[in-house]
Amino acid sequence: MKRKTSPLPAIVASVTPTDSASPKSARLRTSPPAAILASLQRRGIHVDDLAISIVSDINLLGQYATQWLMATTRELLVYAEAQQEEPLLTLELCEASEFRTVAVVGSGILQAKVGEIWLDLLRYSNRQKYYFGRTAKRLDQLRANEKITLSEEDDHDPRRCASCGLMLTFQGETCPRCINRGKAMSRIFLLLRPYWGAAIVMMLLLLTQLTLSMVNPRLTQFLIDGVLRGGTPGSAGGDAQAPRLPFAFMHGMTPTQLLLLVVGAVAGVAVTQACINIFNGRLASRVGTSITYDVRGRLVDHLQRLSLSYYDKQSTGSLVGRVAYDTEAIQGFMSQLTGGFLMQILMVILTSFFMFSISPKLALFTLVPTPFVLAGSIIYYRFVYPRYSKFWDRSNKQAGMLNGLLSGIRVVKAFNQEDRELGRFQRSSGILRDARRQVDTSAATFYPIMSLVFQMGGWVIWYVGGQDVLLHNIDPQGGMTLGKLMAYFGYMGMFYGPLSNLTNLSSWITSFSTQTHRIFEVLDTPIAISDAAKPVSAPAVNGDIEFRGVTFGYSRQTPILKNVTFQIKAGQMIGVVGRSGSGKTTIINLISRFYDVDDGQILIDGTDLRQIATGDLRRQIGVVLQEPFLFRGTIWDNMVYGRTDAHVEQVIAASRAGNSHDFIMRQMHAYDTWVGERGAGLSGGERQRLSIARALLCEPRILILDEATSSVDSESELAIQNALGELVKGRTSIIIAHRLSTLRNCDLIMVIEEGKLVEKGTHGELMTLDGKYAKLVRIQTSVTKSDSIDTITAHDEQQKKLGGAAVMPELLADPDTDLTPITGHRPRWLKPQSANIHLGNRGALHVTVMNERIYNGVFALRCRPVRFPSQYISLRWFNSESREQEIGLIRDLADWPAEAQKLVRESLLRRYFVHVISRVDSIQEFQGYLNFQVDTDLGPMQFFMRWSYDTAQDYGERGKVLLDVEENRYVIPDVAKLSLLSRKAFERYIYW
Repeated sequence: MKRKTSPLPAIVASVTPTDSASPKSARLRTSPPAAILASLQRRGIHVDDLAISIVSDINLLGQYATQWLMATTRELLVYAEAQQEEPLLTLELCEASEFRTVAVVGSGILQAKVGEIWLDLLRYSNRQKYYFGRTAKRLDQLRANEKITLSEEDDHDPRRCASCGLMLTFQGETCPRCINRGKAMSRIFLLLRPYWGAAIVMMLLLLTQLTLSMVNPRLTQFLIDGVLRGGTPGSAGGDAQAPRLPFAFMHGMTPTQLLLLVVGAVAGVAVTQACINIFNGRLASRVGTSITYDVRGRLVDHLQRLSLSYYDKQSTGSLVGRVAYDTEAIQGFMSQLTGGFLMQILMVILTSFFMFSISPKLALFTLVPTPFVLAGSIIYYRFVYPRYSKFWDRSNKQAGMLNGLLSGIRVVKAFNQEDRELGRFQRSSGILRDARRQVDTSAATFYPIMSLVFQMGGWVIWYVGGQDVLLHNIDPQGGMTLGKLMAYFGYMGMFYGPLSNLTNLSSWITSFSTQTHRIFEVLDTPIAISDAAKPVSAPAVNGDIEFRGVTFGYSRQTPILKNVTFQIKAGQMIGVVGRSGSGKTTIINLISRFYDVDDGQILIDGTDLRQIATGDLRRQIGVVLQEPFLFRGTIWDNMVYGRTDAHVEQVIAASRAGNSHDFIMRQMHAYDTWVGERGAGLSGGERQRLSIARALLCEPRILILDEATSSVDSESELAIQNALGELVKGRTSIIIAHRLSTLRNCDLIMVIEEGKLVEKGTHGELMTLDGKYAKLVRIQTSVTKSDSIDTITAHDEQQKKLGGAAVMPELLADPDTDLTPITGHRPRWLKPQSANIHLGNRGALHVTVMNERIYNGVFALRCRPVRFPSQYISLRWFNSESREQEIGLIRDLADWPAEAQKLVRESLLRRYFVHVISRVDSIQEFQGYLNFQVDTDLGPMQFFMRWSYDTAQDYGERGKVLLDVEENRYVIPDVAKLSLLSRKAFERYIYW
């Protein structure tokens, strides 16, 4: 019985690009069979009336079957291959309110919304997903009576390889099937272009080194035949086939003198080769590291220019690996040029020449193992090397599983699943053990066999060459001398050694080409978000924002925003609400131009966003995301990240506006406090307040808060809201929030649902409308057990009246200096004319602020103890509720009377206990700890600290602060100012 063949090959072929001579948009205008054309004509439809004609590959039941969708400007028809006379389904376009595609398992369905139901029209496999996504869009245009013009975009899926049609991970990815592995090598040589001179020198040195290595076997021959066998070479008493003396000065020399000369020549060759190796290795390292440095810089620069859509589809770990590890392949390439496979190949060629020059017969016998070596290389590549790949894969998976286990150890303990996790780890470890055993077994078998193959060639040479030497001893005119045989053995060793290493050549080429292609894959990725050819300069914007028919989806076939239109006037505060996944965050992503719209326009002050210079645009927008991110470094570095030239007073004002100043001052080094990766060492709310202050410092014209207060407590949220009440004045502000009370003061609230703008208005208008927004309010107030959002608002206002806002009054602000454009939150600067610093009861420090009050029990803290130890000093006290508050700031202690300076410095000494290291006597390392012997401003000290990055942190630009095991602090203000011996001792261990 003949088995029915699957239509799969034909379907696969259908995804390949159409011929260049074919008509445009052949996918959406595929000619139907004659029977279907006849049926259409019976219905009064001419072929020219068809706006869309597309074929699918499966039916609604998931069986391979061809079905056709025809659409005119008025109606839509679906035909089946088995029933071409009459349509399976007809639909007037005016009956449908929307067309869409939905993804199901392994396929998709084209649907039309008719009334309240979604009608399945046609099903297709994932191979045709892109084309039916375009079909749904075109059908919507026909339904809206729009004239459609099909284009190349409808016919060619940008995520398919233009050559072979393979679906790629992302648009612009290098196709793995079409990779030209030789091209990677040629591109590496192009990277060598700035270093051609050094490369030529390296090649000349390599050839010199190889030539010198050919000398030693000849010296061995001369030593045996011309010196050790007695008699003067070439004389009557000497060997007739012994080598002649190459230089005249050697005639008449005694054997001892010749022996000394040969040994000297051997030593000279060795020393010369060593010098060449040293110079060539250093030169190769210099060139390799320079190229690697260049490529890493280009990679990081290109990665920063790529759009966020690229990172949506890429693993961060993979990209880090390409920059950190794959670039090392270039360094390895230079090593291969100077001492690796290139040298070995040249060695095989040269030694072959010299072996044939000594004895062609022996040379032919030497080549006997060569076919076995080539066969062994094939066997290694096909059977042994894949086992290494399996072992590496299993090792990585076990490391990943262990990372997950240790990262989630709290959950493991909370649910008492230690035994279960141990079992999972043991199973993974068992698989890794078996994979390692296979690798070791293969290696333990393969390499001894290959060694035996080479020895077989040696056995043959020993026997045949030995016969020639015996023949020569009987008849000096025949055979070969012992010296020649020993020289031949020398060349044979140099021949077999590289030949055995060439078994790994295919593995290295595969690894090298893979790594370099991963590098060039990133460099070749097109930049999706780029400036226009002639961008519009916008150093300042008013803040008018308009969306015109914006449609966008992270996948073009599944739009998140659908034909969204709205307008925001400059200076307005807009609230955006909606369910998770409705498209709220997508709106701010598009305004910031992290992505470009698929259809429609976004205008800033009437100019298309895509025409504005990206740098100018983003300088005008301040974004505070739901998940705050801080870099490893000081709080100051993170605060001024977007405005590195900010003045201290501007930073303090911004941090006060973001309700950050007080908690910063409670840190050990205030604004100079070091925080770890992602802000480790700070709470989530503190990180969020810092990110708000960082955005405010940039003085953006457009301020976007995406759930910015979701990570802070109620009191901090209230303080931030009160601060924002002044900060948003004159700025366009867009606030996304789930807590609807946060939006009570918004000029306009927009409700987004399923990617559409369904409602907009003020809070009162939307409550009167009693639609989606009112429903969300009722749900939230029910959860919070409040009667209404108005009750929440009234409660918040009452808290505000009771002093819930932690915003200090603007007392005694300096009228002469306005370095803080965030005018509502300038620091309160104390001056000798308006404040008196003195001692009070029981010797406590007091501050009397004229026309206000006396503050008792005052203490002083430095805002920036590293950079400004005598400036920007915060005077603080504890109020009646035992809460720490700031009285005011001193700009410069030198401006105050001597007595006040003395009192403030004594107060600072009570708060700061730091040893300043002036000399490092010795450092000893043991078991991950360092034992320091140092001289400090407080006398000689010995202390122990863990040898880790976190215990030796940056202190200013060139200093270090060391934390010992008891958390005492030792400061070196400037490492460069230490004595030479002290600096070398220090930098031997603290080198980061």
